[in-house]
Amino acid sequence: MGKGEDAIAKKRSKATRKRLRKDLATSSEHINGIIAAKRRKKDQKRRMCRGMCYSLPTPENPFNDVIEHSSQKKQGGKKKVLSETEVKKQKRGEKRDAGRHETSFAEEEINNSSQKKKKRKKDLMDDTEASQLQKTVFEFDKVCKPAEDGIESKQKKDKLSRRASSHGHCRIAEDLSNLQINAIPEMVLKLSLDAIRKIELEDGIMPVGFQKLTLNNKWGTEFWNAYLKGSNILGISKASFDLEQTAWIVSAAASHVINKSMRDSVIRGPMVLYIVASQEHARKVRMLFKPLKKILGIRSVSLHPGASIGHQVEGLRICIPEILVSTPERLLELIELEALDLSSISFLVIDGLKNILEGDFAENLKALRFHMSGNPQKAVLSNTYTGMSTALAQYILKDPIHRVSSDSSIILQSACIAQAVSVFTSEDKKVQKVLKILKQINDEKSTLLVRIVIVVNNAGKAQEVVAAMEHEGYFVNSFNTDLQVQEKIPGDSENNRLQILITTENLLQEDKLSEAQVLIIYDFPPSLQSYSKLLTGMARFSVMGILYSFCSGVNAPLAAQLIKLLDECLQPIPKTLRMLADAASTIQH
Repeated sequence: MGKGEDAIAKKRSKATRKRLRKDLATSSEHINGIIAAKRRKKDQKRRMCRGMCYSLPTPENPFNDVIEHSSQKKQGGKKKVLSETEVKKQKRGEKRDAGRHETSFAEEEINNSSQKKKKRKKDLMDDTEASQLQKTVFEFDKVCKPAEDGIESKQKKDKLSRRASSHGHCRIAEDLSNLQINAIPEMVLKLSLDAIRKIELEDGIMPVGFQKLTLNNKWGTEFWNAYLKGSNILGISKASFDLEQTAWIVSAAASHVINKSMRDSVIRGPMVLYIVASQEHARKVRMLFKPLKKILGIRSVSLHPGASIGHQVEGLRICIPEILVSTPERLLELIELEALDLSSISFLVIDGLKNILEGDFAENLKALRFHMSGNPQKAVLSNTYTGMSTALAQYILKDPIHRVSSDSSIILQSACIAQAVSVFTSEDKKVQKVLKILKQINDEKSTLLVRIVIVVNNAGKAQEVVAAMEHEGYFVNSFNTDLQVQEKIPGDSENNRLQILITTENLLQEDKLSEAQVLIIYDFPPSLQSYSKLLTGMARFSVMGILYSFCSGVNAPLAAQLIKLLDECLQPIPKTLRMLADAASTIQH
């Protein structure tokens, strides 16, 4: 008689566990389990199954013939003990009671049998889910690149297998261990999104937005590619909390934990810190992290003022999670109590920067920087960036960065870029303003290179501006009509850290514009569309961008449109520009 699918699956899982059991002693999960057991023993909170036997003799009980009931250990005062004869009498009494209540025992047997059936059904569902995951792995494996058969690749696979197998998911561990190393991040992304998509609320209703989780999401793809490059990320979205975008961030965090676990054999603390503004936000994010424990063995905890701090301190003492979801104030409280160490954090996510500022947690967020060692990869996300949020983002992030926006609107694409509009009546004042800007940038106490682009109308005006700047000791590069850069090698001067390029809008290359941290529009363009193109194309790899634009009476018809754009971008509007718009409207009427 042939064996059923359940028996074959159990036998295969048993063989896999036996093969991987030898390597579990070196896994971080096994070591953390030992540490947690020692802490429970020290706090006298060991499991009751430990220490049931082999109790030592005492003067009151020299022959170990007195049995102490475990239920009486929790009671205060004098402990009640039973002799061996009293225990035997109690057992005989229980047998007599059993004969009188045959009906109740029969009902209990029926309940036990039904529970066993439910357990078998659950095991069958788990095997079915594992087979689906295995099918997904093999389908993805077909399009992957050939594997590298080096010793290092084999060690990384073994570490990943031990991580999943230590949590009882041997089928998934076996499939992931057979994958190529360069395909593991993509596979973790796919597994994470599939697990999050299956989440249901307590009432059985699928959360809105979960059905849209696909690998073709534009925002998610850009965020994932920026994460793989190791760049700091500036995220801009329309909503303060987007379920789909958060799912991609959670998947990136899971991939980070897996990659770091493959590099380090023992993890001493949490690796990912996810900061939110409120308890409700923390609950939503934690809901997305929960299924990753079953699939990938990644543990996460939520820390917020809604729970007792003593309970959280005790939980962190017993278990060391890989991912922390916390509010800034509770995180600092736990650090002050020495219940938490952030020195091992290598990926920091700050979700909802605007809400954090509204909650008056800016100082708490700045203080966290001193508790983290090294230079972790950071991601800052917000739906709007005002003056305060821009300054805080510039304090947290360091160049180069990667901008990730939910759409191509001017408001989102120009986040963290300051716009300063000036109105002039003569060309000489424009040149003086340019020199003043350069001096202001040069006086800043910084050694970082600053890329400056100046856009003029024609080559003749460019020569006048270049002559004025070279007279002050600045070295300027300019484009000629053949699209070749006229390079000038700077000498030993304090102005060397300013890399200045002057050109016209037609000759300005896209890569030069994207690298510009400071853009000076010397002559305002004839249309607002050209202005918007320059605004959304600059400072793509910098969190510190500023756009200076010079207007005159010729640009009066565009003043009203420019004021509307500045207002939408939450930028200051100068009085001279409003006067110019009023003059233009008066002439039209």
